Amino acid sequence: MDAQFTEMGVTVAAAIGTAGKSMVRGDTRSAEEIVAHDHRINEQEMKLEQKALEIIALHQPITNDLRDVVTILKAVSDLEHAGDHARDIALASIQHKQEPALQPILTSIEKFSMFIEKLMRDMLSAYVKKKIGVLLKITAHIWQPSLVSKTSKSTPPVSTL
Repeated sequence: MDAQFTEMGVTVAAAIGTAGKSMVRGDTRSAEEIVAHDHRINEQEMKLEQKALEIIALHQPITNDLRDVVTILKAVSDLEHAGDHARDIALASIQHKQEPALQPILTSIEKFSMFIEKLMRDMLSAYVKKKIGVLLKITAHIWQPSLVSKTSKSTPPVSTL
């Protein structure tokens, strides 16, 4: 189940990064691919939810195993929503025109989407490797009040895995 969860997370992270880049660069082809493949993320969510419920019903996991199953069950919904946001960004990038006045905003969107993609990959890696300390460090970093202003200047390193 961890492998399927990681695969879904990597797919969503890549979609977010690509959506941001496609908006800045006017890459409608990449944006259209994200929109066309959104159903795959939805299917991955359904399969993981079904697998989690089967494990709970048939194997009655306890303690750590149950915690892992419930964590994945809750997280796949969030991943699917993030995939929907990637699709929405891709749709917006298809519809908007490259106007020079928008360039600073688009550049910020690209940097932020790259930051989110790296953040998601780091979190997935830390989860799969069961590095709780790294997850706590990432979470603390996310909730810093100045995160958005830092992200607009550069994409800070989130962790060293």
